[in-house]
Amino acid sequence: MTTRDAVAWARIEDSFPSHPRVVGLSDGAFRLYVTGVCYAAQHLTDGLVPRAVVPDPALARELVVAGLWITSRQGWIVHDWHEWNPTADEVRKRRAAARERMRRRRRDDGGRFT
Repeated sequence: MTTRDAVAWARIEDSFPSHPRVVGLSDGAFRLYVTGVCYAAQHLTDGLVPRAVVPDPALARELVVAGLWITSRQGWIVHDWHEWNPTADEVRKRRAAARERMRRRRRDDGGRFT
């Protein structure tokens, strides 16, 4: 498995900073949004950002008002998460397929490929 397969990738459109929902955000809210997206991708939460990850709930409220996050019981959900990012199940399947490909390659190379 390569490093690329081992990590989850968070997708943020390159025009994100100039989007009308984003241009008025405070620096803290902008940073929290990016941090939340990275957390959700890394931990395969399907866009959930738990309350424990958010240092200042006022920043989360700013993201909710901007329409970037949706409030949930556990914390917040990144709006349109699955429009831009794969589901946790898709990531797990991709990782399992990559592990299997590497297992077969190592077997076929007589263990020389690592």
